[in-house]
Amino acid sequence: MQPFKFRTVSRDIALAGIASVVDANIAFDRAEALKHNKLFFSGDHWNSGIFWMGPTPAQSDPTYTDVRAEIKRVFCSRNVIAEVINNQRDGVLGTEPAWSFVRTEEVTEANPLTPEQEALIAEINSAATIWWDERGITQLLKDCHDEAALGESVSLRLYIPRGRLRQNAVTGAYEIPQGNFTEQLERIFAQKCLTDEAGQLVEPESQTKCAVYSETRSNGDTWLEIVFPEVDAQGQVQTVMRVVSTTNGVETETVYSWDLGGRLTINHLDMDTLITQQVRENQMSINLQKTLQNRNGVAGGFVERIITDGMPPGRYVPDPKDSTKKVYQVAPFRVGAGTTNFIRAAKYEESDGQDGSVRYGKPDVHYREPTSPNTFIDAKRDFYQDILEETGQTHTLTNGDAVASGESRKQARATFKKRLDGVKAAIDPLGRWLLETVVVMALLFAERRAEADNIRCDFGCIVDTGPRTAEEQKADGEAVKDGRLSVETAMTRDSIEDPGAERGRVDGERESSLEVRKQRAELMKTFKDAGLDVRSAALAAGFSEEEANRMVATPAPEPKEPAIA
Repeated sequence: MQPFKFRTVSRDIALAGIASVVDANIAFDRAEALKHNKLFFSGDHWNSGIFWMGPTPAQSDPTYTDVRAEIKRVFCSRNVIAEVINNQRDGVLGTEPAWSFVRTEEVTEANPLTPEQEALIAEINSAATIWWDERGITQLLKDCHDEAALGESVSLRLYIPRGRLRQNAVTGAYEIPQGNFTEQLERIFAQKCLTDEAGQLVEPESQTKCAVYSETRSNGDTWLEIVFPEVDAQGQVQTVMRVVSTTNGVETETVYSWDLGGRLTINHLDMDTLITQQVRENQMSINLQKTLQNRNGVAGGFVERIITDGMPPGRYVPDPKDSTKKVYQVAPFRVGAGTTNFIRAAKYEESDGQDGSVRYGKPDVHYREPTSPNTFIDAKRDFYQDILEETGQTHTLTNGDAVASGESRKQARATFKKRLDGVKAAIDPLGRWLLETVVVMALLFAERRAEADNIRCDFGCIVDTGPRTAEEQKADGEAVKDGRLSVETAMTRDSIEDPGAERGRVDGERESSLEVRKQRAELMKTFKDAGLDVRSAALAAGFSEEEANRMVATPAPEPKEPAIA
């Protein structure tokens, strides 16, 4: 097979890079699964009755419409799919990722940072932090995670909106205006792209990747980006972008080449789907059990009774049509606490040929006790546990289980951490690429490209498996004392976002406390020299009552005269 030539690849083949993602990763049944996953996640667990697992009449049955309407009216659900996605997302991105730009070469005593390098890194970290916050990158990564967990093929795209460019008065082409590093950084935006918007082609022989982005605007115009690395005549890797656009049916192509070190402006999030068919099936089973439990509660609270061979309360009154006869007039039937009703036996005539033979029935009440709610509660819990096991989150079940042993909690948390580590391994490279590429682009457009050669971004999501038990925290404290665990690692396990800054605050408070006590001691000495007793001097200097009482020395016993023999 001949390798792709990305410079000349046709529009149709480029678009196939997006279609190949759809065809290979999400065939028709998986496209339906993605659609269903999104409905579940958004809270639509009815979906016109498609997600109902219980029995319903055949569509040809005259009661079909009424029965379906009644089921929908009492339908009850619990969004466990959203719960497990949120748990996984918050376990990796609940705390803002830790990142900073550093020098590519290791900093050592023999090779320390130069003042120029320190100034450059400080400038980049400051500007990139502002860009990160203004563009809402943490939330953007969370959205990417959610889409990927549902089964989407997710990519991130860096771009400059047309409104941030300058149009050449002669050629009509849009160009990047001049500006400093911060100004160029502010021009760049990040966009989340889904399955039908972005994809990639791979050159078979070298496995070089080419990113593709396609957009169809509301007026019918199209925009296609084909981005790939290419070695120039000097042997340097350039980033080439071919823009194929149509305006009013006229197709034009523009080629851009930038020295980004081969970094593409589009990157793919390679993360496993969380919501599988098994999760969906158990979600629908939970909804069925909740609906049945709801219906059973109604049946238990409003018991249906059938009375046989009995007449409702009432009395005989003259027949308005025949004064020689009487008819039975039904009286109101009252129910509820404190009410009493008398049921009259039904009267009927026998049909055995004996005229005037009258018999009375034996009134009886028939009703059915509701099913125990434990049936539905146990079933729900079983299906819920199946979902947690499928997604590696059984630790959320043992958190509320008093009988779960410490070892089972530890194993469940370890399973969840492995799952989160896999998600972290997918998001970390994407975050690192995002920050490094946007900074290199800004430095290039600010004509400071050479300064980007010796910097890189350290990026890492902070994994948080949830609240830790007192026993686990105590074990970490003992490990720190024994030298088997660093203080910063213990702080990270306790969800402290910046252990270094926290240690600085602790040390500062300790030093401040020592300084205050030193000042109080000097002040106390002054008061004592002025004639105050120890306790009064301590209180005047700012010590507490308890501290002052402890400072009062017990008078030494008077020495006794030696006995004279």
